[in-house]
Amino acid sequence: MDVLIPKIRFKGFKSTDYKNVRFTDVARLIHGFQFREGHFSKTGVPVVKIGNLIPNSGINTQNSQLVSINSKLDKFRLFKGDVLMALTGATLGKVSYVDKNYGVIYQNYRVAKFKPLEGGDINYIYYLLQCRFIQNKFHSLVNQAAQPNFGKQDFIKIKFNIPSIEEQQKIASFLTSVAEKINLLTKKKELLEKYKKGVMQKIFSQEIRFKDDNGNNFPYWDNIVLDDLGTTYSGLSGKTSKDFGEGKPFIQYMQV
Repeated sequence: MDVLIPKIRFKGFKSTDYKNVRFTDVARLIHGFQFREGHFSKTGVPVVKIGNLIPNSGINTQNSQLVSINSKLDKFRLFKGDVLMALTGATLGKVSYVDKNYGVIYQNYRVAKFKPLEGGDINYIYYLLQCRFIQNKFHSLVNQAAQPNFGKQDFIKIKFNIPSIEEQQKIASFLTSVAEKINLLTKKKELLEKYKKGVMQKIFSQEIRFKDDNGNNFPYWDNIVLDDLGTTYSGLSGKTSKDFGEGKPFIQYMQV
């Protein structure tokens, strides 16, 4: 089988560095513990389930179910940097990682954890799992039942081309720096949106007033009803599924 080489690469690496491998050649999938209802309690430490995975980001343990600390569960503990993936359900293929030190937290059964083998970099594997090619492989291989599942035997069937460990680390480092910049911009956007919302409240309550070009106050606002500003129209109603499928686009409230 020909080994395809990416068109975009960092300088200093050879084309012969790439080789065709199975996923199981570079990473080992580890299942979590199969917690039952009787294991959970009102106090204890979090169990990380699929719902706690944030897509392409960290985890959220705020609403996790809790269990008592047990030394027999030590091999199912999760640590900062562990790469995780959902193995079942509607979000199968969702990739996440343990983004900080949470103390003692446990891995649930259908949450996969990956450990790199020789020739595999864990950060590269994190990004590899997210790429479209691998995600498409997941969904083409899953059991097309009501509850799709993915397991160790399925990862054996996934083959791809991989560079040397040094180039993997270079790629992962670049993608991590981009992700960090995106996170900073996202936080900045959220702060600006919060600021805008607060300022709008003060403007429309007239707590904040602007002045004209001469430094004078604008006239006081008039007290009117909404109908004085224009006419409102209601949309279509009483339609059934038979009314849709052909014609012009129909905008529903969810699309606004």
